[in-house]
Amino acid sequence: RLSFRGGFINKLIYYKFYRLSSEHDNGPLEEILNSRGHTSTQQVFAQWQYKPSNEVSINAGLHYIRLSHNKTYSVEPRISAKWNINNKNSIAIGYGLHSQLQTLNVYFAEQHLSNGDVIMPNKNLGLTKAHHYVISYSYRPAKNLQLKTELYYQQLFNVPVAAGDSSTLSALNVEYEYITDPLVNKGKGRNYGAEISVERYLQ
Repeated sequence: RLSFRGGFINKLIYYKFYRLSSEHDNGPLEEILNSRGHTSTQQVFAQWQYKPSNEVSINAGLHYIRLSHNKTYSVEPRISAKWNINNKNSIAIGYGLHSQLQTLNVYFAEQHLSNGDVIMPNKNLGLTKAHHYVISYSYRPAKNLQLKTELYYQQLFNVPVAAGDSSTLSALNVEYEYITDPLVNKGKGRNYGAEISVERYLQ
């Protein structure tokens, strides 16, 4: 009725940024970025599962993540419960705190000052965090077929946004851009919706 699982994950990250650009449409291309380096992330997780009965299972866990580049970290509790109503129907609910690294082109973006110094204005940004809430219902019309409907809500906070009030820049909208504007972890956001899936098991 009781089980435990834990582990450690270490990920090495290597990067290289190279960029040519011109000040004008027909101007000559100039090298404005040429840097490379590496960093790493460390993750530790532990998960407990308890089954008070054959129909009910409860999962509780703790997750830790750390970015070596700026030594930011997050400790994240998570919990869920599932009730198998019968052989065909089950419902589940869950909550978890989740963190996300910023894209490397945000952390390692370089800004060249007028005195010749080079700085990384966003080197010390913290992790984006979110409270995840989910409720799901599963139905098995046949032995090898499962239908699942899931409602979810994610409350995001600590999102990097522009330091200045006049800018609408947010890390939620950044994918490949090279961001040299100073950012602060004061933004918010939310995701919500429904997922419907059909799964056919191999036989």
